[in-house]
Amino acid sequence: MRAVFAYDPRAMLRPVSLLTAACALALPASALAQTATNRELAIIHYERGRGLYAEGRYRQAVFELETAHSLDPSGTNLLLNLGTVHERLGNIDAALLSYERHLAASTDPADRARTQRVIARLRGARVELAEMSRRRGRADGVFWASMGASIACLALGTTMFLTADGDPGTAPVAFTVGGGSLALLATVLYFAREAPPRQTLFVGASFAPGAATLGVAGAF
Repeated sequence: MRAVFAYDPRAMLRPVSLLTAACALALPASALAQTATNRELAIIHYERGRGLYAEGRYRQAVFELETAHSLDPSGTNLLLNLGTVHERLGNIDAALLSYERHLAASTDPADRARTQRVIARLRGARVELAEMSRRRGRADGVFWASMGASIACLALGTTMFLTADGDPGTAPVAFTVGGGSLALLATVLYFAREAPPRQTLFVGASFAPGAATLGVAGAF
């Protein structure tokens, strides 16, 4: 399994060619200082993410790692870390997105091959989990309206039968049959449809020297 949490922002500072070095020297001093500051903040959030991951607090770790990557988009290994944590959370789609973004930025053949194997595995897992997680039974507004109308009709029809003097006529029969039909409709509406996915929401706040961040993440 791939090592978790490998991020070395110092490696991003090494020019890979004379052209890269020349471009770096051509940047204004303020831009270079801002880049260095962002990387320093990225390291702070990355280290927090590592600590949270070690404590099993995966959702908070995701927040810190996403903040680190937003500060240092060149730190593509942060995407690997995000993919790993999302996978531990069971967020297969989010894990796939992180690994695919890393793959798009990677140029190392061995790293690309490893990442492609992870992506293939997760795509297979997503299919299997989708088959396992299909849950029947959607109790939404339509279901409850049908069920409520059914109960009301059955109650009214029964009451009319019990309180009628002599021939009750066709009205009680109509209400009783209608109530039974609505009950059948409510049953079909419930079992013929999949239940909606569970909703989760996480709010995280983080503070670093000279900066503060607030984030909201969720799965709907």
